[in-house]
Amino acid sequence: MAFSDTQTQAIAHKDGPALVLAGPGSGKTTVITNRIVTLLERYHIPGSRILVITFTRAAAQEMQSRFFTLYQKRNARLDAARSTGVTFGTFHSVFYRILKHAYQYDASNILTQKEQYKMIESIIDELDMDAPDFNELASNLLGEISAVKSNCLSLDYYYAKSCPENVFRRVYRLYEKKLRQANKVDFDDILTMTYDLLSKRRDILDAWRQRFSYILIDEFQDINLVQYKTIQLLAAPKNNLFIVGDDDQSIYRFRGARPEIMLGFEKDYPNAIRILLDVNYRSDAYIVAAANHLIVHNTARFPKKIRASHQAAFPVLLKPCRDPAEQNRYLTAQLRDYHAQGYAYEQMAILFRTNLGIRFVMDALMKGGIPFHMKDAIPNLFAHWISLDIIAYLRLVSGTGNTRANWLRIMNRPNRYIKREALAPFTSDISVAQLKAYYQDKDWMLERLDRLEYDLSIMKRMSPYAAIHYLSNAMKYQDYLKDYAKEHHINEQELLDVLNAVHESSQSCRTFAEWFTYIDTYTEELQKQAKSPASKDANNESGVCLCTLHCAKGLEYPIVFIPDINEDNIPHARAAVDADLEEERRLFYVGITRAKEHLHLYCVGEASGKEKFPSRFLEELNEM
Repeated sequence: MAFSDTQTQAIAHKDGPALVLAGPGSGKTTVITNRIVTLLERYHIPGSRILVITFTRAAAQEMQSRFFTLYQKRNARLDAARSTGVTFGTFHSVFYRILKHAYQYDASNILTQKEQYKMIESIIDELDMDAPDFNELASNLLGEISAVKSNCLSLDYYYAKSCPENVFRRVYRLYEKKLRQANKVDFDDILTMTYDLLSKRRDILDAWRQRFSYILIDEFQDINLVQYKTIQLLAAPKNNLFIVGDDDQSIYRFRGARPEIMLGFEKDYPNAIRILLDVNYRSDAYIVAAANHLIVHNTARFPKKIRASHQAAFPVLLKPCRDPAEQNRYLTAQLRDYHAQGYAYEQMAILFRTNLGIRFVMDALMKGGIPFHMKDAIPNLFAHWISLDIIAYLRLVSGTGNTRANWLRIMNRPNRYIKREALAPFTSDISVAQLKAYYQDKDWMLERLDRLEYDLSIMKRMSPYAAIHYLSNAMKYQDYLKDYAKEHHINEQELLDVLNAVHESSQSCRTFAEWFTYIDTYTEELQKQAKSPASKDANNESGVCLCTLHCAKGLEYPIVFIPDINEDNIPHARAAVDADLEEERRLFYVGITRAKEHLHLYCVGEASGKEKFPSRFLEELNEM
């Protein structure tokens, strides 16, 4: 195949550091695999001295497979390709190999995800931490522990988000103590311990420097600090470090990725050459132009302009809609139109900012009989603790859930100061009258229970949509969520988004029974999607792809739809500072550059009874 001048320059690079800026659809995998072949054949570098690092196991396997296929074509023998000795792996797999040699670790020393959750849950119990959803708290705590380790942060100065700082420090130290007692390491320890080992043991460092004298890293914009510092140790002093990535596609800062590392690479390596792969071989020229106009508004980036190899044929289409229901009608109609034109549903993708957005479109596709599959493992909206609260309330008022479990869930949300002991004699068929009997000598509690009884009787006569609105406002459940968010250092908008999503889900249901049936149907569909081969094997995917913008990175489709391009969604409401806003813009950039031919963008004017405004990013796209 013919290479562009900059691709040829990157492939031919031999010694010293190189920064390869690879725009969307610019053929970076082709460049990396051909450079490996060039090192082997032209420069006669032993394959055993070449290390290729990616960020996921799937990416490593894909890179290795592409290399083997290329090398086999050039050498006519598959065995020759497999005997080159080139190492492909993730940061974790490569660093684990180093630790294994030094400490004789085996797989039993690595903490599994299941063991990790079990350990953190035992700490939550031990510290008697209160949370409406233990799984969510455990996940948040583990994410913060990972952030501290991967970014080499001081625990004493870390500002915790999931709980007060003093509590988080206790959690962290207990977690570390339990790890050591069990002779285990977690995935972040693999990184930090490797850095620590190579920093202190020059003999071991020299041995691995000798082994890997040429290092290639894909998706370098996603690197974190401890990974970078370790790679710097391994690459020195020759610094044959060939990094490939796109600062404009750095979208994992919430996982610890530090895009500023790539931006500062040339300061760390003043003799590095910079190569720009500036031709997009994927997308229509209209799409490339729109992407350029969007991303230029970011300031923390390498200045660049991507060119399209394809002619401009299909303009980017924006459709303002009245509300999500109208948006879904237009979207499903366009899916059918493209299918009638001969496109397979598998050639289309709908990309969302959050998992919550997927539910509304999934519902419309189910009703419309349009096949789909989901790339992400979508959490069930109705398994969230806020959903469970609301379901418990509505089961109570519908007369189908007067159980102890439901009463325990709702009786103090918001707080009414009802004691658990008041429910002690009962397991089911609990009534407000029974609670009044318990508090018969406390007038202030009787007043609260009178109010609860009145509220439940009002809700009983309403539709599910009206009942949830009444619960949120008249019964002040929404205020309870805001207070909870403040107390637990949580972004209140994230909780309110869940509340609004549950509220919207009930809009078309006339009775409580109808809404409960809908919840069961939705849950069954999610379970079916999770069990489907499509969720595990890309070759078995069928129907329209539904996935988040984060999950869409690395994918491409002839037709892409992006709904809900509104302020507080794209960009997300929690993007409060410039760095967050720039990451949101990069995320949208990733989304629009997934499209090869047709790109459809949507925004709504109203949702959940509130006015919505078009995203500022839409105006930036149109500056053409």
